[in-house]
Amino acid sequence: MKNLSLSTEQPIYDTLWQQTESDLERGNVCLDPYLRNRQQDRRRGWSLIIRPNHAAKEAIMGVIQDIQQLEPEQHYYHPDELHVTVLSFFSVIETFDEHLPKFARYQAALRTAFEQIERFQIDFRGITATRDGLMMQGFAEKNALNLLRDHLRAILTQHGLGDTLDTRYRIQTAHSTIVRFQAPLRNPPDFLTRLRYLRASASARTLCTSIQWVKNDWFLSRDTVELVEEFHLQ
Repeated sequence: MKNLSLSTEQPIYDTLWQQTESDLERGNVCLDPYLRNRQQDRRRGWSLIIRPNHAAKEAIMGVIQDIQQLEPEQHYYHPDELHVTVLSFFSVIETFDEHLPKFARYQAALRTAFEQIERFQIDFRGITATRDGLMMQGFAEKNALNLLRDHLRAILTQHGLGDTLDTRYRIQTAHSTIVRFQAPLRNPPDFLTRLRYLRASASARTLCTSIQWVKNDWFLSRDTVELVEEFHLQ
């Protein structure tokens, strides 16, 4: 088996779970105010994302369907919405158009950055949680994803585009969000029991062969996302 970045990412996932487990048991979750009225959400951003391959999508959708049986009223990601965020150029905002004059600079920076990037594997093993939702725990081969992120940050900064990176938090994992909470939990104890099982059993694997630059809303909604450019890896 290839060397995956378990040592750097697993502690992050474990900390999230430990911080959230007791809240889930009490049904203490955060309901996203935008989810039920996404058509009215005008916030947009530019992001780089990885789409899982067909086999990984099928495996992840099996996990989603399992959870959905217990909590059907939550927001579940569609297969075409599944993704791993590589980097967001800026957090989604209503004043997205203010960034349009920078388009050519972003494009030049990205085309330079992706000239010699090799393909890499992501393994998904188990799930973790926050009060906002659930995620598949992703682990990138040989820390390739974080090395790519650092490379992109450096190139974007060289092009004068670094100021808006990592404004919310510095992304460090290869997670894929699969559920967001939009309704109170029906049966928190049973829900948590199922999550504990999936935390040890859920799995999927994908080979990252390309990175997509997209215009997106907060949820990467399939009827909102627009592909700007796709960068194929070697």
